[in-house]
Amino acid sequence: MLYTEKISRRWIIRLFEKIGDVSLLPESINFYRKPAASASLKATSILASELGSAALLMGRGDQGPFSLAGLLLGMDQLMMELAAGESEQEIHQLLEYCTDICAAYCVAQIEAGAQATSMGESPAGPDMISPAMYRKFALPYERRVIQRVHEAGGLISLHICGNAGAILEDMAQTGADMLELIRNAA
Repeated sequence: MLYTEKISRRWIIRLFEKIGDVSLLPESINFYRKPAASASLKATSILASELGSAALLMGRGDQGPFSLAGLLLGMDQLMMELAAGESEQEIHQLLEYCTDICAAYCVAQIEAGAQATSMGESPAGPDMISPAMYRKFALPYERRVIQRVHEAGGLISLHICGNAGAILEDMAQTGADMLELIRNAA
């Protein structure tokens, strides 16, 4: 991860090169020890204290499980693995890992005082993968993040860019409280 004065972060290397290395990922991440995440959670806490119930405070969970998997492995590599269809067990293992990370960060935002959070899953949309792949490799993991946020007492928005019309009903079935669409979903 690269931090500069002009951008908050940018991935410069993949965390691992091949899907078989997924077992080498650290077991957990303490967000309070990561500068950007810690600052975001602290800001959320301060805003929650200042605002009280005067406004709905929306924390941004950033990437959902499928999107995070693409960042960790490399989106091109994830797409190749999905297309080859030979590493489903490892892909699901990576998605499990990413689900735990995403859910933990979204819940941390709720615990910091946000009433709502979000997750972005643009690579999981029909512009990148088929609706069948969405249902198999994104939907179940999104549901789990959403369930954990609800269990923590929060609301959550699911964001998918592009023409999401082919999966709009599936998105509604995730249990998300809000859907964010950028392009016509027809």
